[in-house]
Amino acid sequence: MRVIIADDEGIERMFIKKLLERHFPVFSHIREAKNGIEALDLIKGFKPHLCLIDIRMPGLDGLKVVEEIRREGLAARVIISSAHDEFQYAQKAVQLGADAYLLKPVESVAMIREISRVLAEIERQQRETAGQKRLKELLENTIPVLRLNFFSEVIHGSKESSEILLERSRALGIERFPDGVLCAGLDITGDAGCDRTEASNQRILGEVYQLVQGLLGPHDVLLAPSGGLEFVVLVCTDPLKEDPDLQLLGIAENLRVMTEKTGWACLTVGVGQSCSKPAELYCSYNQARKAINHRLTLGGNQVIPYGRIAGLKLECSYPAHLEKELLARIELGDVPKVKELTRTIAEGAAAGGDPDHLRNCLVELLILASRASQIPLGARWWRDLDCHNTKELLVAWVNQRIVAMAENVAGRKEEEDNGIINQIQQHINNFYYQDLSLEAVARKFFLSPSYLSRIFKNETGSNFIEYVTMVRLRRAGQFLGGSEESIASIAGKVGYNDVKYFSRVFKKYMGVTPGEYRRQVSNPAGLPGKTDYDW
Repeated sequence: MRVIIADDEGIERMFIKKLLERHFPVFSHIREAKNGIEALDLIKGFKPHLCLIDIRMPGLDGLKVVEEIRREGLAARVIISSAHDEFQYAQKAVQLGADAYLLKPVESVAMIREISRVLAEIERQQRETAGQKRLKELLENTIPVLRLNFFSEVIHGSKESSEILLERSRALGIERFPDGVLCAGLDITGDAGCDRTEASNQRILGEVYQLVQGLLGPHDVLLAPSGGLEFVVLVCTDPLKEDPDLQLLGIAENLRVMTEKTGWACLTVGVGQSCSKPAELYCSYNQARKAINHRLTLGGNQVIPYGRIAGLKLECSYPAHLEKELLARIELGDVPKVKELTRTIAEGAAAGGDPDHLRNCLVELLILASRASQIPLGARWWRDLDCHNTKELLVAWVNQRIVAMAENVAGRKEEEDNGIINQIQQHINNFYYQDLSLEAVARKFFLSPSYLSRIFKNETGSNFIEYVTMVRLRRAGQFLGGSEESIASIAGKVGYNDVKYFSRVFKKYMGVTPGEYRRQVSNPAGLPGKTDYDW
Protein backbone atom coordinates (compact mmCIF):
# COMPACT_ATOMS: atom_id res chain seq x y z
CA MET A 1 0.00 0.00 0.00
CA ARG A 2 0.98 3.63 -0.52
CA VAL A 3 1.21 6.29 2.20
CA ILE A 4 2.20 10.00 2.30
CA ILE A 5 3.61 11.79 5.34
CA ALA A 6 3.11 15.59 5.13
CA ASP A 7 4.76 17.62 7.90
CA ASP A 8 7.05 20.65 7.83
CA GLU A 9 9.17 19.23 10.66
CA GLY A 10 11.70 16.69 9.43
CA ILE A 11 12.00 14.99 12.82
CA GLU A 12 8.24 14.36 12.84
CA ARG A 13 8.35 12.84 9.37
CA MET A 14 11.24 10.60 10.40
CA PHE A 15 9.42 9.49 13.56
CA ILE A 16 6.27 8.54 11.63
CA LYS A 17 8.23 6.80 8.85
CA LYS A 18 10.16 4.65 11.35
CA LEU A 19 6.90 3.77 13.11
CA LEU A 20 5.30 2.71 9.81
CA GLU A 21 8.32 0.63 8.75
CA ARG A 22 8.40 -1.17 12.08
CA HIS A 23 4.70 -1.78 12.73
CA PHE A 24 3.05 -1.59 9.30
CA PRO A 25 5.13 -3.35 6.63
CA VAL A 26 2.02 -3.40 4.44
CA PHE A 27 2.82 0.24 3.61
CA SER A 28 5.64 -0.62 1.21
CA HIS A 29 5.64 2.74 -0.60
CA ILE A 30 6.19 5.77 1.64
CA ARG A 31 6.56 9.33 0.31
CA GLU A 32 7.21 12.54 2.25
CA ALA A 33 6.19 16.19 1.76
CA LYS A 34 7.42 19.19 3.77
CA ASN A 35 4.64 21.63 2.86
CA GLY A 36 1.00 21.65 1.79
CA ILE A 37 1.56 22.44 -1.89
CA GLU A 38 4.13 19.67 -2.27
CA ALA A 39 1.81 17.31 -0.41
CA LEU A 40 -1.15 18.07 -2.69
CA ASP A 41 0.88 17.57 -5.87
CA LEU A 42 2.25 14.31 -4.51
CA ILE A 43 -1.21 13.06 -3.51
CA LYS A 44 -2.66 13.73 -6.98
CA GLY A 45 0.11 11.79 -8.72
CA PHE A 46 0.90 9.10 -6.14
CA LYS A 47 -2.74 8.34 -5.20
CA PRO A 48 -1.96 7.07 -1.69
CA HIS A 49 -4.19 4.82 0.40
CA LEU A 50 -3.41 6.87 3.54
CA CYS A 51 -2.27 10.45 4.21
CA LEU A 52 -0.76 11.51 7.54
CA ILE A 53 -1.04 15.31 7.46
CA ASP A 54 0.00 18.07 9.86
CA ILE A 55 -2.35 21.06 10.01
CA ARG A 56 0.29 23.81 10.30
CA MET A 57 2.41 23.73 7.11
CA PRO A 58 3.75 26.53 4.91
CA GLY A 59 2.15 27.25 1.57
CA LEU A 60 -1.09 25.36 2.23
CA ASP A 61 -2.31 24.17 5.62
CA GLY A 62 -3.41 20.60 6.26
CA LEU A 63 -7.13 21.34 6.30
CA LYS A 64 -6.88 23.00 2.87
CA VAL A 65 -5.03 19.94 1.58
CA VAL A 66 -7.82 17.66 2.88
CA GLU A 67 -10.43 19.95 1.35
CA GLU A 68 -8.69 19.70 -2.06
CA ILE A 69 -8.45 15.89 -1.72
CA ARG A 70 -12.19 15.67 -1.26
CA ARG A 71 -12.92 18.20 -4.00
CA GLU A 72 -10.81 16.14 -6.45
CA GLY A 73 -12.75 13.01 -5.46
CA LEU A 74 -9.63 11.15 -4.30
CA ALA A 75 -10.24 8.10 -2.12
CA ALA A 76 -7.29 8.55 0.25
CA ARG A 77 -7.89 8.08 3.97
CA VAL A 78 -6.62 10.94 6.14
CA ILE A 79 -5.25 11.17 9.67
CA ILE A 80 -4.59 14.76 10.83
CA SER A 81 -2.14 15.75 13.54
CA SER A 82 -2.02 19.18 15.15
CA ALA A 83 -0.63 21.03 18.14
CA HIS A 84 -3.94 22.95 18.37
CA ASP A 85 -6.60 21.48 20.63
CA GLU A 86 -9.26 24.04 19.71
CA PHE A 87 -12.62 22.42 18.97
CA GLN A 88 -13.07 24.24 15.66
CA TYR A 89 -10.00 22.54 14.15
CA ALA A 90 -11.23 19.06 15.07
CA GLN A 91 -14.75 19.93 13.92
CA LYS A 92 -13.49 21.17 10.54
CA ALA A 93 -11.37 18.03 10.11
CA VAL A 94 -14.40 15.80 10.77
CA GLN A 95 -16.53 17.81 8.34
CA LEU A 96 -13.90 17.30 5.64
CA GLY A 97 -13.97 13.54 6.22
CA ALA A 98 -10.76 13.04 8.19
CA ASP A 99 -10.57 9.57 9.75
CA ALA A 100 -8.75 10.68 12.90
CA TYR A 101 -7.52 13.86 14.65
CA LEU A 102 -4.42 13.48 16.86
CA LEU A 103 -2.90 16.11 19.15
CA LYS A 104 0.83 16.67 19.17
CA PRO A 105 3.02 15.48 20.63
CA VAL A 106 1.51 12.18 19.39
CA GLU A 107 2.32 9.13 21.46
CA SER A 108 3.37 6.03 19.54
CA VAL A 109 0.58 3.95 21.06
CA ALA A 110 -2.09 6.40 19.94
CA MET A 111 -0.61 6.67 16.45
CA ILE A 112 -0.41 2.87 16.08
CA ARG A 113 -3.99 2.48 17.33
CA GLU A 114 -5.44 4.98 14.86
CA ILE A 115 -3.41 3.75 11.89
CA SER A 116 -4.45 0.16 12.70
CA ARG A 117 -8.09 1.19 12.77
CA VAL A 118 -7.88 3.09 9.49
CA LEU A 119 -5.87 0.28 7.87
CA ALA A 120 -8.53 -2.24 8.83
CA GLU A 121 -11.14 -0.02 7.22
CA ILE A 122 -9.04 0.33 4.04
CA GLU A 123 -8.62 -3.45 3.78
CA ARG A 124 -12.34 -4.01 4.37
CA GLN A 125 -13.19 -1.51 1.65
CA GLN A 126 -10.69 -3.17 -0.73
CA ARG A 127 -12.31 -6.56 -0.12
CA GLU A 128 -15.73 -5.10 -0.79
CA THR A 129 -14.51 -3.39 -3.95
CA ALA A 130 -12.85 -6.56 -5.19
CA GLY A 131 -16.02 -8.52 -4.45
CA GLN A 132 -18.15 -5.98 -6.28
CA LYS A 133 -15.76 -6.07 -9.24
CA ARG A 134 -15.90 -9.87 -9.39
CA LEU A 135 -19.68 -9.76 -9.14
CA LYS A 136 -19.88 -7.18 -11.92
CA GLU A 137 -17.63 -9.28 -14.16
CA LEU A 138 -19.69 -12.35 -13.38
CA LEU A 139 -22.91 -10.54 -14.24
CA GLU A 140 -21.44 -9.14 -17.45
CA ASN A 141 -20.46 -12.67 -18.52
CA THR A 142 -23.69 -14.26 -17.33
CA ILE A 143 -26.33 -11.82 -18.54
CA PRO A 144 -25.95 -12.69 -22.27
CA VAL A 145 -26.48 -16.35 -21.40
CA LEU A 146 -29.44 -15.49 -19.18
CA ARG A 147 -30.98 -13.47 -22.01
CA LEU A 148 -30.67 -16.38 -24.44
CA ASN A 149 -32.10 -18.78 -21.86
CA PHE A 150 -34.94 -16.37 -21.23
CA PHE A 151 -35.86 -16.13 -24.91
CA SER A 152 -35.54 -19.89 -25.30
CA GLU A 153 -38.03 -20.28 -22.45
CA VAL A 154 -40.39 -17.74 -24.06
CA ILE A 155 -40.52 -19.36 -27.50
CA HIS A 156 -41.08 -22.79 -26.00
CA GLY A 157 -44.21 -21.64 -24.23
CA SER A 158 -43.64 -19.79 -20.96
CA LYS A 159 -46.80 -19.75 -18.83
CA GLU A 160 -46.12 -16.23 -17.57
CA SER A 161 -48.15 -13.22 -18.65
CA SER A 162 -46.89 -10.60 -21.07
CA GLU A 163 -46.53 -8.10 -18.22
CA ILE A 164 -44.27 -10.43 -16.24
CA LEU A 165 -42.23 -11.29 -19.34
CA LEU A 166 -41.70 -7.59 -20.02
CA GLU A 167 -40.66 -7.03 -16.41
CA ARG A 168 -38.17 -9.91 -16.60
CA SER A 169 -36.78 -8.64 -19.90
CA ARG A 170 -36.20 -5.18 -18.44
CA ALA A 171 -34.38 -6.74 -15.49
CA LEU A 172 -32.05 -8.41 -18.02
CA GLY A 173 -31.41 -5.11 -19.79
CA ILE A 174 -33.46 -6.01 -22.88
CA GLU A 175 -34.61 -2.74 -24.45
CA ARG A 176 -37.10 -4.14 -27.00
CA PHE A 177 -39.05 -7.36 -27.06
CA PRO A 178 -39.01 -9.32 -30.35
CA ASP A 179 -42.34 -9.58 -32.18
CA GLY A 180 -41.60 -12.25 -34.80
CA VAL A 181 -39.66 -15.48 -35.29
CA LEU A 182 -37.71 -16.97 -38.19
CA CYS A 183 -36.57 -20.60 -38.25
CA ALA A 184 -33.69 -21.13 -40.70
CA GLY A 185 -32.36 -24.42 -42.02
CA LEU A 186 -29.04 -24.68 -43.84
CA ASP A 187 -28.36 -26.97 -46.80
CA ILE A 188 -24.78 -27.55 -47.96
CA THR A 189 -24.55 -27.17 -51.73
CA GLY A 190 -21.95 -27.85 -54.42
CA ASP A 191 -20.49 -31.03 -55.86
CA ALA A 192 -18.49 -31.69 -52.69
CA GLY A 193 -21.52 -31.43 -50.45
CA CYS A 194 -21.98 -35.19 -50.19
CA ASP A 195 -18.35 -35.66 -49.18
CA ARG A 196 -18.30 -33.11 -46.39
CA THR A 197 -17.72 -34.27 -42.83
CA GLU A 198 -19.92 -33.33 -39.91
CA ALA A 199 -17.11 -31.08 -38.62
CA SER A 200 -16.88 -29.19 -41.90
CA ASN A 201 -20.64 -28.73 -42.02
CA GLN A 202 -20.64 -27.32 -38.51
CA ARG A 203 -17.83 -24.96 -39.55
CA ILE A 204 -19.93 -23.76 -42.49
CA LEU A 205 -22.92 -23.33 -40.17
CA GLY A 206 -20.73 -21.24 -37.87
CA GLU A 207 -19.65 -19.02 -40.77
CA VAL A 208 -23.25 -18.50 -41.90
CA TYR A 209 -24.20 -17.87 -38.28
CA GLN A 210 -21.61 -15.08 -38.08
CA LEU A 211 -22.79 -13.70 -41.41
CA VAL A 212 -26.39 -13.62 -40.20
CA GLN A 213 -25.36 -11.79 -37.03
CA GLY A 214 -23.89 -9.01 -39.13
CA LEU A 215 -27.21 -8.47 -40.96
CA LEU A 216 -29.47 -8.34 -37.92
CA GLY A 217 -30.58 -5.22 -36.12
CA PRO A 218 -29.30 -4.18 -32.67
CA HIS A 219 -32.33 -5.62 -30.88
CA ASP A 220 -32.69 -8.86 -32.86
CA VAL A 221 -31.75 -12.10 -31.14
CA LEU A 222 -29.96 -15.01 -32.77
CA LEU A 223 -30.34 -18.28 -30.89
CA ALA A 224 -27.39 -20.61 -31.40
CA PRO A 225 -27.96 -23.93 -33.17
CA SER A 226 -29.09 -26.63 -30.76
CA GLY A 227 -28.49 -29.47 -33.18
CA GLY A 228 -28.49 -30.22 -36.90
CA LEU A 229 -28.05 -27.32 -39.31
CA GLU A 230 -30.77 -25.00 -38.02
CA PHE A 231 -30.98 -21.81 -35.98
CA VAL A 232 -33.67 -19.40 -34.79
CA VAL A 233 -33.86 -15.61 -35.24
CA LEU A 234 -36.08 -13.44 -33.02
CA VAL A 235 -36.80 -10.21 -34.88
CA CYS A 236 -37.74 -6.76 -33.60
CA THR A 237 -39.61 -5.10 -36.44
CA ASP A 238 -39.55 -1.32 -36.86
CA PRO A 239 -42.86 0.17 -35.60
CA LEU A 240 -42.36 3.21 -37.86
CA LYS A 241 -42.13 1.16 -41.04
CA GLU A 242 -44.46 -1.01 -43.08
CA ASP A 243 -46.53 -4.00 -42.03
CA PRO A 244 -44.42 -6.07 -39.56
CA ASP A 245 -45.24 -9.30 -41.41
CA LEU A 246 -43.80 -7.82 -44.61
CA GLN A 247 -40.72 -6.76 -42.67
CA LEU A 248 -40.25 -10.33 -41.43
CA LEU A 249 -40.50 -11.65 -44.99
CA GLY A 250 -37.99 -9.05 -46.19
CA ILE A 251 -35.47 -9.95 -43.48
CA ALA A 252 -35.91 -13.65 -44.23
CA GLU A 253 -35.31 -13.07 -47.96
CA ASN A 254 -32.18 -11.02 -47.21
CA LEU A 255 -30.80 -13.88 -45.12
CA ARG A 256 -31.59 -16.39 -47.87
CA VAL A 257 -29.97 -14.30 -50.63
CA MET A 258 -26.90 -13.56 -48.52
CA THR A 259 -26.38 -17.27 -47.83
CA GLU A 260 -26.93 -18.26 -51.46
CA LYS A 261 -24.21 -15.82 -52.57
CA THR A 262 -21.62 -17.77 -50.58
CA GLY A 263 -21.80 -20.49 -53.23
CA TRP A 264 -21.46 -23.34 -50.73
CA ALA A 265 -24.74 -23.20 -48.82
CA CYS A 266 -28.35 -22.21 -49.18
CA LEU A 267 -30.91 -21.28 -46.56
CA THR A 268 -34.57 -22.14 -46.17
CA VAL A 269 -36.42 -19.81 -43.82
CA GLY A 270 -39.75 -20.49 -42.14
CA VAL A 271 -41.50 -17.26 -41.12
CA GLY A 272 -43.98 -17.01 -38.26
CA GLN A 273 -46.60 -14.30 -38.09
CA SER A 274 -45.82 -11.15 -36.10
CA CYS A 275 -47.29 -10.82 -32.62
CA SER A 276 -48.23 -7.85 -30.46
CA LYS A 277 -47.66 -9.38 -27.00
CA PRO A 278 -44.56 -11.09 -25.56
CA ALA A 279 -46.59 -14.10 -24.40
CA GLU A 280 -47.60 -14.72 -28.02
CA LEU A 281 -44.02 -15.04 -29.30
CA TYR A 282 -44.10 -18.81 -28.86
CA CYS A 283 -47.01 -18.91 -31.36
CA SER A 284 -44.83 -17.19 -33.94
CA TYR A 285 -42.05 -19.70 -33.20
CA ASN A 286 -44.37 -22.69 -33.64
CA GLN A 287 -45.62 -21.24 -36.91
CA ALA A 288 -42.07 -20.70 -38.19
CA ARG A 289 -41.15 -24.23 -37.14
CA LYS A 290 -44.13 -25.71 -38.98
CA ALA A 291 -43.31 -23.62 -42.04
CA ILE A 292 -39.70 -24.77 -42.30
CA ASN A 293 -40.73 -28.40 -41.88
CA HIS A 294 -42.47 -28.04 -45.24
CA ARG A 295 -39.17 -27.64 -47.09
CA LEU A 296 -39.41 -31.43 -47.45
CA THR A 297 -42.40 -31.05 -49.74
CA LEU A 298 -42.03 -27.48 -51.03
CA GLY A 299 -38.26 -27.55 -51.58
CA GLY A 300 -35.34 -25.69 -50.04
CA ASN A 301 -33.58 -22.36 -50.67
CA GLN A 302 -36.74 -20.29 -50.27
CA VAL A 303 -38.74 -18.31 -47.74
CA ILE A 304 -41.83 -20.16 -46.51
CA PRO A 305 -44.33 -17.95 -44.65
CA TYR A 306 -46.71 -19.66 -42.28
CA GLY A 307 -49.67 -18.30 -44.21
CA ARG A 308 -48.63 -20.39 -47.19
CA ILE A 309 -48.92 -23.70 -45.34
CA ALA A 310 -51.60 -22.82 -42.77
CA GLY A 311 -54.33 -24.58 -44.74
CA LEU A 312 -52.39 -27.80 -45.30
CA LYS A 313 -53.25 -30.78 -43.12
CA LEU A 314 -50.44 -32.60 -41.40
CA GLU A 315 -52.35 -34.97 -39.17
CA CYS A 316 -50.62 -38.29 -38.83
CA SER A 317 -52.62 -41.48 -38.43
CA TYR A 318 -50.68 -43.02 -35.57
CA PRO A 319 -51.77 -42.38 -31.96
CA ALA A 320 -49.68 -40.07 -29.80
CA HIS A 321 -49.35 -42.60 -26.98
CA LEU A 322 -47.39 -44.96 -29.27
CA GLU A 323 -45.00 -42.15 -30.18
CA LYS A 324 -44.37 -41.36 -26.52
CA GLU A 325 -43.84 -45.01 -25.70
CA LEU A 326 -41.41 -45.36 -28.61
CA LEU A 327 -39.31 -42.42 -27.41
CA ALA A 328 -39.25 -43.85 -23.88
CA ARG A 329 -38.12 -47.25 -25.24
CA ILE A 330 -35.38 -45.58 -27.29
CA GLU A 331 -34.07 -43.86 -24.17
CA LEU A 332 -33.99 -47.27 -22.43
CA GLY A 333 -32.25 -48.95 -25.36
CA ASP A 334 -35.04 -51.55 -25.60
CA VAL A 335 -34.27 -52.65 -29.17
CA PRO A 336 -36.95 -55.38 -29.61
CA LYS A 337 -39.73 -53.06 -28.43
CA VAL A 338 -38.38 -50.19 -30.57
CA LYS A 339 -38.52 -52.44 -33.64
CA GLU A 340 -42.11 -53.39 -32.88
CA LEU A 341 -43.33 -49.85 -32.17
CA THR A 342 -41.50 -48.27 -35.13
CA ARG A 343 -43.02 -50.80 -37.50
CA THR A 344 -46.51 -50.27 -36.07
CA ILE A 345 -46.27 -46.46 -36.26
CA ALA A 346 -44.78 -46.42 -39.76
CA GLU A 347 -47.38 -48.83 -41.11
CA GLY A 348 -50.13 -46.75 -39.52
CA ALA A 349 -48.81 -43.56 -41.10
CA ALA A 350 -48.43 -45.28 -44.47
CA ALA A 351 -52.04 -46.42 -44.39
CA GLY A 352 -53.16 -42.84 -45.04
CA GLY A 353 -52.02 -43.06 -48.66
CA ASP A 354 -50.74 -39.47 -48.93
CA PRO A 355 -46.94 -39.56 -49.47
CA ASP A 356 -46.50 -35.96 -48.32
CA HIS A 357 -48.25 -36.69 -45.03
CA LEU A 358 -46.26 -39.88 -44.64
CA ARG A 359 -43.01 -38.06 -45.32
CA ASN A 360 -43.70 -35.30 -42.78
CA CYS A 361 -44.88 -37.75 -40.11
CA LEU A 362 -41.86 -40.02 -40.45
CA VAL A 363 -39.38 -37.16 -40.60
CA GLU A 364 -40.87 -35.70 -37.43
CA LEU A 365 -40.64 -39.14 -35.82
CA LEU A 366 -37.01 -39.46 -36.91
CA ILE A 367 -36.12 -36.06 -35.46
CA LEU A 368 -37.79 -36.94 -32.15
CA ALA A 369 -35.94 -40.26 -32.08
CA SER A 370 -32.66 -38.43 -32.71
CA ARG A 371 -33.30 -36.20 -29.69
CA ALA A 372 -34.36 -39.12 -27.50
CA SER A 373 -31.24 -41.10 -28.38
CA GLN A 374 -28.95 -38.01 -28.34
CA ILE A 375 -27.60 -39.13 -31.71
CA PRO A 376 -27.42 -36.40 -34.40
CA LEU A 377 -28.92 -37.25 -37.75
CA GLY A 378 -25.79 -36.10 -39.54
CA ALA A 379 -25.25 -33.64 -42.35
CA ARG A 380 -26.40 -35.91 -45.20
CA TRP A 381 -29.69 -37.15 -43.87
CA TRP A 382 -31.68 -34.73 -46.05
CA ARG A 383 -29.97 -36.16 -49.11
CA ASP A 384 -30.54 -39.72 -47.91
CA LEU A 385 -34.21 -38.87 -47.40
CA ASP A 386 -34.55 -37.68 -50.98
CA CYS A 387 -33.12 -40.97 -52.24
CA HIS A 388 -36.02 -42.93 -50.72
CA ASN A 389 -38.76 -41.66 -53.02
CA THR A 390 -41.32 -44.44 -52.59
CA LYS A 391 -43.50 -45.22 -49.62
CA GLU A 392 -41.90 -48.62 -49.09
CA LEU A 393 -38.32 -47.33 -49.29
CA LEU A 394 -39.07 -44.42 -46.96
CA VAL A 395 -40.71 -46.62 -44.32
CA ALA A 396 -37.84 -49.11 -44.44
CA TRP A 397 -35.21 -46.37 -44.20
CA VAL A 398 -36.84 -44.67 -41.20
CA ASN A 399 -37.23 -48.05 -39.50
CA GLN A 400 -33.56 -48.78 -40.04
CA ARG A 401 -32.39 -45.39 -38.71
CA ILE A 402 -34.53 -45.50 -35.56
CA VAL A 403 -33.60 -49.09 -34.72
CA ALA A 404 -29.92 -48.21 -35.22
CA MET A 405 -30.35 -45.34 -32.75
CA ALA A 406 -31.88 -47.71 -30.19
CA GLU A 407 -29.03 -50.17 -30.69
CA ASN A 408 -26.52 -47.36 -30.15
CA VAL A 409 -28.27 -46.38 -26.90
CA ALA A 410 -28.29 -50.02 -25.79
CA GLY A 411 -24.55 -50.24 -26.50
CA ARG A 412 -23.84 -47.08 -24.53
CA LYS A 413 -25.92 -48.29 -21.61
CA GLU A 414 -24.10 -51.64 -21.64
CA GLU A 415 -20.75 -49.84 -21.47
CA GLU A 416 -22.02 -47.57 -18.70
CA ASP A 417 -23.44 -50.53 -16.77
CA ASN A 418 -20.20 -52.47 -17.19
CA GLY A 419 -18.21 -49.50 -15.90
CA ILE A 420 -20.39 -49.01 -12.83
CA ILE A 421 -20.39 -52.73 -12.05
CA ASN A 422 -16.60 -52.76 -12.18
CA GLN A 423 -16.57 -49.93 -9.66
CA ILE A 424 -19.05 -51.74 -7.41
CA GLN A 425 -17.04 -54.97 -7.57
CA GLN A 426 -13.91 -53.05 -6.62
CA HIS A 427 -15.79 -51.43 -3.74
CA ILE A 428 -16.97 -54.83 -2.49
CA ASN A 429 -13.47 -56.32 -2.77
CA ASN A 430 -11.97 -53.41 -0.82
CA PHE A 431 -14.67 -52.93 1.83
CA TYR A 432 -16.07 -56.45 2.30
CA TYR A 433 -16.15 -55.86 6.10
CA GLN A 434 -18.61 -52.92 5.85
CA ASP A 435 -22.37 -52.86 5.46
CA LEU A 436 -22.79 -54.17 1.91
CA SER A 437 -26.52 -54.60 1.73
CA LEU A 438 -28.06 -54.06 -1.69
CA GLU A 439 -29.72 -50.87 -0.46
CA ALA A 440 -26.52 -49.42 1.06
CA VAL A 441 -24.41 -50.03 -2.05
CA ALA A 442 -27.16 -48.77 -4.39
CA ARG A 443 -27.41 -45.59 -2.33
CA LYS A 444 -23.63 -45.05 -2.48
CA PHE A 445 -23.60 -45.30 -6.28
CA PHE A 446 -26.85 -43.33 -6.78
CA LEU A 447 -28.79 -46.27 -8.18
CA SER A 448 -32.09 -47.84 -7.25
CA PRO A 449 -31.75 -51.26 -5.55
CA SER A 450 -33.87 -52.96 -8.20
CA TYR A 451 -31.81 -51.48 -11.06
CA LEU A 452 -28.52 -52.42 -9.36
CA SER A 453 -29.74 -55.98 -8.76
CA ARG A 454 -30.76 -56.35 -12.41
CA ILE A 455 -27.62 -54.97 -14.06
CA PHE A 456 -25.34 -56.78 -11.59
CA LYS A 457 -26.92 -60.09 -12.56
CA ASN A 458 -26.71 -59.22 -16.26
CA GLU A 459 -23.05 -58.20 -16.11
CA THR A 460 -21.61 -60.80 -13.70
CA GLY A 461 -23.94 -63.77 -13.98
CA SER A 462 -24.28 -63.80 -10.17
CA ASN A 463 -26.80 -62.08 -8.02
CA PHE A 464 -25.54 -59.30 -5.78
CA ILE A 465 -25.85 -61.11 -2.42
CA GLU A 466 -24.08 -64.21 -3.71
CA TYR A 467 -21.18 -62.14 -4.99
CA VAL A 468 -20.77 -60.29 -1.67
CA THR A 469 -20.99 -63.59 0.21
CA MET A 470 -18.30 -65.26 -1.92
CA VAL A 471 -15.93 -62.31 -1.55
CA ARG A 472 -16.34 -62.39 2.20
CA LEU A 473 -15.92 -66.18 2.41
CA ARG A 474 -12.78 -66.11 0.27
CA ARG A 475 -11.30 -63.54 2.63
CA ALA A 476 -12.43 -65.59 5.61
CA GLY A 477 -10.69 -68.64 4.11
CA GLN A 478 -7.47 -66.66 3.81
CA PHE A 479 -7.70 -65.57 7.45
CA LEU A 480 -8.51 -69.11 8.61
CA GLY A 481 -5.52 -70.57 6.83
CA GLY A 482 -3.07 -67.78 7.58
CA SER A 483 -3.72 -66.84 11.19
CA GLU A 484 -4.68 -68.29 14.58
CA GLU A 485 -7.43 -65.74 15.26
CA SER A 486 -10.66 -67.07 16.68
CA ILE A 487 -13.45 -67.82 14.24
CA ALA A 488 -15.62 -65.21 15.97
CA SER A 489 -12.93 -62.58 15.35
CA ILE A 490 -12.57 -63.59 11.70
CA ALA A 491 -16.35 -63.50 11.24
CA GLY A 492 -16.36 -59.87 12.43
CA LYS A 493 -13.44 -58.98 10.16
CA VAL A 494 -15.33 -60.12 7.07
CA GLY A 495 -18.63 -58.42 7.91
CA TYR A 496 -20.53 -60.97 10.01
CA ASN A 497 -21.54 -59.93 13.51
CA ASP A 498 -23.15 -63.29 14.30
CA VAL A 499 -20.54 -66.09 14.33
CA LYS A 500 -23.17 -68.82 14.19
CA TYR A 501 -24.77 -67.31 11.11
CA PHE A 502 -21.31 -66.92 9.58
CA SER A 503 -20.61 -70.63 10.20
CA ARG A 504 -23.90 -71.68 8.58
CA VAL A 505 -23.20 -69.56 5.51
CA PHE A 506 -19.62 -70.82 5.35
CA LYS A 507 -20.69 -74.46 5.46
CA LYS A 508 -23.44 -73.88 2.89
CA TYR A 509 -21.02 -72.50 0.32
CA MET A 510 -17.76 -74.24 1.28
CA GLY A 511 -19.14 -77.61 2.32
CA VAL A 512 -17.38 -77.62 5.72
CA THR A 513 -17.51 -75.57 8.89
CA PRO A 514 -14.89 -72.84 9.47
CA GLY A 515 -13.20 -75.05 12.08
CA GLU A 516 -13.03 -77.99 9.72
CA TYR A 517 -11.72 -75.77 6.95
CA ARG A 518 -8.96 -74.48 9.23
CA ARG A 519 -7.92 -78.02 10.19
CA GLN A 520 -7.87 -79.11 6.54
CA VAL A 521 -5.74 -76.16 5.51
CA SER A 522 -3.42 -76.38 8.52
CA ASN A 523 -3.10 -80.19 8.38
CA PRO A 524 -3.56 -81.23 4.77
CA ALA A 525 -2.39 -84.78 5.63
CA GLY A 526 -5.14 -85.11 8.21
CA LEU A 527 -2.75 -85.11 11.23
CA PRO A 528 -4.19 -84.06 14.62
CA GLY A 529 -3.48 -80.45 15.42
CA LYS A 530 -4.68 -77.42 17.30
CA THR A 531 -8.47 -77.04 17.06
CA ASP A 532 -10.88 -74.15 17.35
CA TYR A 533 -14.48 -74.20 18.42
CA ASP A 534 -16.17 -76.54 15.96
CA TRP A 535 -18.70 -74.07 14.68
